[in-house]
Amino acid sequence: MSKIIINNTGSNINISDTGVTVNASSQYTIPAQDYLLWAASDNIITEIGDGNLIVNNGAVDLSISDGIDLIKGISPSPERHAFASKILPNGKSLFRRIHGIKLTTDGTSNAQKIIFTVPYTSAKITSTEIIGAELGDKIDFKILDTAAGTVSTIPNYPLNQFGFGVYPSKERYEQKSEYDADLFLGLQLEITITPVDTTVRDVYFNLVLHEVV
Repeated sequence: MSKIIINNTGSNINISDTGVTVNASSQYTIPAQDYLLWAASDNIITEIGDGNLIVNNGAVDLSISDGIDLIKGISPSPERHAFASKILPNGKSLFRRIHGIKLTTDGTSNAQKIIFTVPYTSAKITSTEIIGAELGDKIDFKILDTAAGTVSTIPNYPLNQFGFGVYPSKERYEQKSEYDADLFLGLQLEITITPVDTTVRDVYFNLVLHEVV
């Protein structure tokens, strides 16, 4: 990263404690070997603070505070994202999210469905928890295309299935995958439960998503 001093005024500006004069309407690139000299300069800080000189990093002109920090060799503080799991080189943050959905059975032993639509640009599903199931309930998990048919051109078309007649344990069941599965905005997770009984009850599903963008 360069350290360039720009003088847009009509007068020469002498930075006496560095021995350098930045001529009117010109610029001066600080040699790397002089970085410490300029970092200790009070005169340059005054001129930048007064708006007489502008600091450029080789790409853009900096604000007064950022320009002073660059001259002093202070690295900008990294952007912080609350509860981020990981920050990519491009600056994007990855998050972990858990979504809970509830299906109330209708009192029959017919197959009944609930759909979760992915609300994120991209994510990976790694785990599913089921609470309130009865022994003998049968559950299927499918991935459906978006309502616009983004993948298949057919709206809501079944793209994949990762649960085939699963029999969860009574009350609480959790399944973790040894690998993750990619999801993106608008894809739908369809959960179908075929109850073992005819009792009206609530069954809860917690979906664990990782690397959410």
